[in-house]
Amino acid sequence: MSKCSTQDMIEMMRTLRNVESDENYQRVKAVFSNVEETEKRLDAKITEWENNNPFYEEISDEDWVKMYGDETERASLADKLWTILGDNPHIAELIEQDMIYDLARPKANYPIGMVEWADNGKDIKLNYGKVPKATLKKWILKASGWAQAKGEQFNSGFYKKTSLAHGLPQNIKYDDPTAGYAIMAEAKDTHADGIGYSISQYMHDDGKRGYGMQDIYDDLAKLFENISEEGRRNWGAKNNIQSDNTGTPIRKWITELFTMAMHGQAVFVSESMAAEKNQFNEAGTYIFTQRAPTGKQFENGDAVFHWQKPIKLEDYNPEIHGTPGNKLVFKDAKGRERHDLMEFFKLHVPLNEHRMAKFQEILVKARIIDDEVVKKIISITKSSFNFMIRETQNWFPSLDSTLIYNMFTLDEEVETIQEFLDRSITSEELRNNTLNTYNYLQNNFTKYSLSEPFLFNGDVLQYKENHWPALFDAFYAVMLKNSISELESEIDRIRIAKNQAKGAEKITFRKTLEGLKSSHKKSMETFTRLIEDDNVDNVGRQITTRKTSKYAKHISNAFDMLNMRKDGDVYRDYLTQVMTTPAVNNLNGKLMIALRTAKDYAGVQEAIIGLYKRILGHKDARSQVFGFETADENWSPAALANMRAFNNWTTMKLGGLASPITNLAGHIQKMIHGGSEAMWEAINQTKDLKNNEVFKRLIADSGVVEFEEFYGASIIEDLEALSIKKDGINKLMAATLGYWKEVGEGGNRRTAEAKLKKFFLETFKQEMNFDAIYSPEEAKKMSKKMKLDKRIRITSKLVNWAITREFSQSQEIKDLPWNTINLGKKGTTYIFDKLANVMSLGGIIPTMSETEKTLRMSSVVMAYNSLKKMNLVVNPIDELTSAERNLVIKWGRIYTRQFLDFGMSSSDAGEVFGSAIGKLMSKFSIWKQQKYIKDSTMFTDAMKTVRDDDALSSVIQSWFKVWYEGIKIPTPKRQKLARTAEIDIAMVRSFLWSQGIMQGLLDLAMITAELTGFGLFRIGVVGLMGAAGIRKGNPLGSSYIALRLLPLVILMQMMAGNLDDEDDLFKIIKYYIRHIPMTGLGSTLISELALALSFGDEKIATEALKDATKTMLPVSQGVATPLVDAAGKLILPDKKKKKKSKYR
Repeated sequence: MSKCSTQDMIEMMRTLRNVESDENYQRVKAVFSNVEETEKRLDAKITEWENNNPFYEEISDEDWVKMYGDETERASLADKLWTILGDNPHIAELIEQDMIYDLARPKANYPIGMVEWADNGKDIKLNYGKVPKATLKKWILKASGWAQAKGEQFNSGFYKKTSLAHGLPQNIKYDDPTAGYAIMAEAKDTHADGIGYSISQYMHDDGKRGYGMQDIYDDLAKLFENISEEGRRNWGAKNNIQSDNTGTPIRKWITELFTMAMHGQAVFVSESMAAEKNQFNEAGTYIFTQRAPTGKQFENGDAVFHWQKPIKLEDYNPEIHGTPGNKLVFKDAKGRERHDLMEFFKLHVPLNEHRMAKFQEILVKARIIDDEVVKKIISITKSSFNFMIRETQNWFPSLDSTLIYNMFTLDEEVETIQEFLDRSITSEELRNNTLNTYNYLQNNFTKYSLSEPFLFNGDVLQYKENHWPALFDAFYAVMLKNSISELESEIDRIRIAKNQAKGAEKITFRKTLEGLKSSHKKSMETFTRLIEDDNVDNVGRQITTRKTSKYAKHISNAFDMLNMRKDGDVYRDYLTQVMTTPAVNNLNGKLMIALRTAKDYAGVQEAIIGLYKRILGHKDARSQVFGFETADENWSPAALANMRAFNNWTTMKLGGLASPITNLAGHIQKMIHGGSEAMWEAINQTKDLKNNEVFKRLIADSGVVEFEEFYGASIIEDLEALSIKKDGINKLMAATLGYWKEVGEGGNRRTAEAKLKKFFLETFKQEMNFDAIYSPEEAKKMSKKMKLDKRIRITSKLVNWAITREFSQSQEIKDLPWNTINLGKKGTTYIFDKLANVMSLGGIIPTMSETEKTLRMSSVVMAYNSLKKMNLVVNPIDELTSAERNLVIKWGRIYTRQFLDFGMSSSDAGEVFGSAIGKLMSKFSIWKQQKYIKDSTMFTDAMKTVRDDDALSSVIQSWFKVWYEGIKIPTPKRQKLARTAEIDIAMVRSFLWSQGIMQGLLDLAMITAELTGFGLFRIGVVGLMGAAGIRKGNPLGSSYIALRLLPLVILMQMMAGNLDDEDDLFKIIKYYIRHIPMTGLGSTLISELALALSFGDEKIATEALKDATKTMLPVSQGVATPLVDAAGKLILPDKKKKKKSKYR
């Protein structure tokens, strides 16, 4: 049988073993009499192929064996690698996993069986003897280097300021001989991925139920899509809303009704129900207006609350419902008027029979999902906490598990840890050691693990009738103060009653008083943290500890459920909170393992802790800039907020015309990794699949485009509504300070009080509990916090516009007529919409978010193609089995984050990104740093494939050999062979002939433009390249190549006499500063200004100031350059004769 037919047979074998229905199976059966004979003969051919040449048409067998290695040579190398791994079993599994990722290429033609499923059907195993010899040689040196790494270097100040500050966790792990850091680096990836996946399982179809919560909210919005124009006009006229703007308020109203119904606040009463229950006069929809205690208690003693006082939902009628101040029926349990409920009735949108039936179907579907979520979250929170406790037990080998569990679930309000240990452990030495270890773990890590689900700014999560997440917005600050005021009044009442009571009654009152005082103390601590921004992460999210969760659970019933959020983003926020709790528990468990593994190296442990805190965004996460410690805990809240706002401000540079196009150049990384054919295959497949619902769900579950979830139009509208409430709180604080000022200056207290109450009622649509007024000090703190928050929100809105070219504006402003004094506010939306249209050339140029999404989706497709090539998946991407799907998701994340597109979070890069100042200094460099290290690692890995040891002479020889092989023309034949036998050399070759050449051309063009005297030429070239982001390192070129071309550039410029002039020297140095991988926006600005001042030249200093101005402007370099240059000429006209260019 010929070689050609052998290859056909092998391909048939791939199909036979996996998809027996395929037509190839029938072709094979036609050759042999039965399947058994087919298997036998094909196995024989496969064995023959393993010692043969898959590229027989392009290369001789002898030459192929030289490239791939014969069976004996590969077996010898495999034995050598196995010896290293056998001596270091703690890295064996990690090395094999990395090798499999490394070998997976969509166009590699490896022997069948090199990578295959293990017998358990869950793990993937590697047949080392079938791995190419080049790859084996590389991993022998990498494994040997890892095993012999010096953990002591983590204590070195130099290592901390270089590798840890700017290195990647996936590379740093090879410097830790214990593999403890590797455990934490892997946990970093699974932490974020796990949260995103869990959210996606319920927000989208999980593949079983056929819908997700996002589909439910979408269906709600569609309920009124078919309202006639006349109907919209009439409804809009009734509510003073322009007919073309009715979509959002109608969606908002039906979403509020949906939330009320899920909570049991809205009920739909049939005629039979009306006859049975005397609280309903007739059939219809009813809204309960109060939630109050029933007089009953739960087993834990908490009061049972229930909805009360139902009112039939219909158009607001003053004769039926009353008016403000005159028999208004909308009042809360405290008797205070609720104008928000009155507004809800005014906005009433009638549900006809068809819409009501559809609405009821939506409620049933939502209840199914919510029941799944509650049961799941309670289960996984408990199991994840137990996992953390099990791992913690290894830190206390002398204690039993029950004692350890009780120790880490201890309520120190009842008993302190010292008291607990004193009664639990008799040995003083063991007791002291236990206390020290407990304090270390508890103060740093385990206090963030919760044994029960928890919602900050929300109700207690319990599985009960009409469960639905109850979250509160910024008004939480008012409700908490109300709760404190009511507790103080109740304490005064009980204290008086206790003093008058006797005997057993006095004891009862004393216990009640103690409980109230405890609640008041907890509420005050919570309130203090709220107004002082204490215990939040580095992006303003609340960090929850077991202590704070217990406090919040204790006071949650004090909040009026009428004030709960009812917007369409409630469920996503709820899932984010409750799914984060078990994820943090699991992360803490992995942290315990990692720290214990690295117990012999304190420096490694510190690095692990630093990564852990960076993952969670803690303010005490280690971060260094220019060698100085810059952790967020060292900065004031105001400074942090301003840095975050400025970060957002400069992020607007991504809104440039060329940024999305430049972003697409990231596909070049796919070509380097897998070849041009593989790149275009992935791009085209992604294009064909973009509307495939199964594929879209796969992408959503992978989390690689998670950022897109937060840019949906409806979500932005909901966030805008929450922003309005925050603005209301800010204004309330200003009004409160105004009240105290007026009273302090001798004004009439009653008049001032009436004015404040009126403001409160108009702003929040409910009457104010004046006893809960903020003190002047409290109002100042809260006002400062809200102002800083607003600064961040405004700049965040602008960032959203830059990325999506969609500007969100509140409905109140949208509804303003053009002839009002608020023309400027309303016009803002109009201006941004028109500007977005211009910048996209009428929709031709995609947005930054669209190109980023395309880039990452195609990376998942390439991961799938690599898995399919190795026969680890066999089905089409939209017909995957459960096991195949999970594997594609896992590999899609790895490909996206580590190989092709790189990570976007601060934990994906070095410690410098652990603080706000570090992020500002390194702004726009997170991709550049990862790309530089990726390119550098690519070369060092390629060098390992062509040498046998790490002797200096061998390293030098391998450097020359890699560059020699790399500069060979990448012909299709050469690359086809190398993509299997010499994957690292193939990558270097593709890199040099794409980004290498491009970087050389870019350097030539940019430096020529900088040094030439032709003003228009300079402005045109520099502006065009700046618009494309070329000056700061981008996918078209490579900073790695740029810095290695620097000596050659300097030599050429010296020979041309272009470095004699300080101005020209400054421009060249400035250009290359921007290619240093760790230099971001802030550090570049400082470095260039310092460099300019060092020259002592006025002209150079002026140019540096102009560059600094361009850097700080929220526009792309291409826009900023001509603007600043023109402005500079107006402000500082050059009166001197222009110097002739050396190029003329």
